[in-house]
Amino acid sequence: ATIKPHTRLVYLSVLELPQHWSEYDSISAIVLKGVPLNHITDKQYDALRKWIARGGTLVVASDSQYTLLQEPRLRDLLPVQILGIQQLEGLHDFSEHYGFPMPEKPLLAVQARLTTGQVLVGSAELPLLAQRPFGKGRVVFLAVDYAASPLTGWPGNTALWKEILQPVETVDISR
Repeated sequence: ATIKPHTRLVYLSVLELPQHWSEYDSISAIVLKGVPLNHITDKQYDALRKWIARGGTLVVASDSQYTLLQEPRLRDLLPVQILGIQQLEGLHDFSEHYGFPMPEKPLLAVQARLTTGQVLVGSAELPLLAQRPFGKGRVVFLAVDYAASPLTGWPGNTALWKEILQPVETVDISR
């Protein structure tokens, strides 16, 4: 019999983040959205960095509070430099990449520039989904709010999250 992996979501406040990297043992990915890391202790930040370096995946998603992505601790981890926020008319690149049409609705996206790693969706001048290696792990940046329209209810969401959350050992950072 084969054991199928499953995903369990747990919501924590940043103050509940572990103090030591080994406390992340059963976690394969962490998604941050609208959460500043400047409120965690140095021990918590060190534990997070060590966990990523040992093979964890940190996903940093944006929302209207994009300025939180510019705080020093997040800035040091991201594969992009945050430049501001912009309004886009739909997400053609997501539709093309994942093969599912997306409604042509205006939405806010973080304007960024790739500094290290690779763009998965978009371009170096407008990375919508980017990643960088971090030791044996990786940091993934998503320039749009996954909980806002038109992403909510979009049929390509499953494919998007499969790519974002794929196990680190199956990721080709060199492409």
